[in-house]
Parts: sequence; C-alpha cells; structure tokens
Amino acid sequence: MLYIIYIFPKTQSMEGPIISAEWLNEHMNHPRLVILDTSMERTSLQNGTGEGVLPGSRYFDLKGAFSAFDARYPNTFPDKDQFEAGARALGIGQDSLIVCYDHKGIFSSARVRWMFTYFGHPSVYVLDGGLPGWTKAGYEVEAEYSDVFKNGDFVAKATDRKIVDLSYITSEDRESKSLLVDARSAGRFNGSQAEPREGLRSGAIPGSINIPFADLLEEGHLKPRVELEEKMRVCTDSKRKEELVFTCGSGVTACVLGLAYEYITGDNDYAIYDGSWTEYASEIPE
Repeated sequence: MLYIIYIFPKTQSMEGPIISAEWLNEHMNHPRLVILDTSMERTSLQNGTGEGVLPGSRYFDLKGAFSAFDARYPNTFPDKDQFEAGARALGIGQDSLIVCYDHKGIFSSARVRWMFTYFGHPSVYVLDGGLPGWTKAGYEVEAEYSDVFKNGDFVAKATDRKIVDLSYITSEDRESKSLLVDARSAGRFNGSQAEPREGLRSGAIPGSINIPFADLLEEGHLKPRVELEEKMRVCTDSKRKEELVFTCGSGVTACVLGLAYEYITGDNDYAIYDGSWTEYASEIPE
C-alpha cells in the first residue's frame, strides 16, 4: 500500500503559536487544514452584512456551542464532552492542522487556540493579523462558510494546562504564590473607565498587575519580539517564583497575553482565570 505524506515546512512565516497570511495562502490546499473563524459574531456576507470569510473556513461559535451551556457568566469554558462533540461537528480530526482567526486581528482567536491546546491538540495556530491582515495582504475572501466536510474524530485529552477558579483567586495565599496579570485596558483596571457589561463595577482584583492586551498588538498583529519581551518582562523574569495567571474581563483576552508569552518564551506553563473580572466583581463585594 502506498502512503502519501504531506509535510508542511516551518518557516519564518510560521513561528511558534502564530502563522502569517503569506504562509496560510501558500498552504491552502493542505489536506489536513481546517480554518476556523473564531470571531465573536459571524462575518459571512449573509443578508448583505459581514466582512466575508477566509476561503474554506468554518465558524467556531465561541459564545454558543463552545461555552458551557449552563454557565452563569459569558464565555465559560465547556467540559470535555461538550468541546469534543463541537469540534467533531466542525469536521476536526486528530490530525487536523487548525488555523484560528478573527475579524479584529488577534482577539478571540487566541482564546480558541488555547482551548484546543488545553484539550491536547498539538497543531493549532493563530493567524497573525486575522481577517484584516489577510485582506490587507491582498488575499481574497468568500461570502459564506464552508459546509463541505464530514464529522471528525477529534478526541479531547487531559493535559497539564491550567484553569483557575474563584476559590483559587480568593484563597489566602494566592497573592504570595501567583502573579496575576490583567489584560483589560488601564482605565478598566484602575476604575476610571466603566465596564462594558451593564451594572458591573470597575476596578481590579487585589494584588493583580496590568498589561493591556492591546499594548502587545499593532494593527492586529503581535508586535516585534523585542517589544513584547519588554512589555512582558515582569512575566518572563527568571527570578520570578510565583505561578503565572492571566485574567481579563471574561477569559478571552487573557489568552492574548498567554499567546504572546508563548511566542516569546516557548513556554506554556501558565494558567487562565476563566471567570475573570466578570465573575470576581459579581461575586465579591466591593
């Protein structure tokens, strides 16, 4: 029996957790490629709205099929069975090469990549620049998502990836054992800017520090490595003994910090506080 193996090369356009629009365009015919639009809202041109989608892409419904169905707060991480069933329904298999993108550049795509790595999938990347970067590079989009695929055989596996919860955040020794880094804007963090969720107080978790995720990006792309290293020096300090935990508003942009950290260090030893400020501010009195 003859087996044909398609080997895709790692190049300067494919660094760690991110790939470039150029790399993706060159490998659009890869037989194991699955492109996921992970935008918080669909970007297809249905009913004359939206911005179009990358050729052959499928919609990853982060707020629906891939958020815990019975959760009190938005974007709550789903359990293993829910995630596995959703991934299979999107035609994702054990050997799929997954590329995540969103319509803001790098936003929810980082969250989706982290979800797949949490469940043990090794080949998943974020498209640097997202949909805006793709179109700016001159590549075409299509009107609608692809529906030409079969159910996949994706299996969610246990890994050493970490999610922390409210009990961890409010534990007596948390401030001494962890470095908690908030990805929200400086205004939301210091309380001078209102939260986007109506009725939710602004401010920050005691003992946390602030690295706004937007400060790590330039026109939807990760900034050059040397600039990221400077921005995240407190996280990469070799003398740091604390566990690294990223947080944000609802667990989405915390993963942008995680993406940047992995990009500059090659290390995935960090945790995400999934409930983030939405849960903390709702549950803990001011």
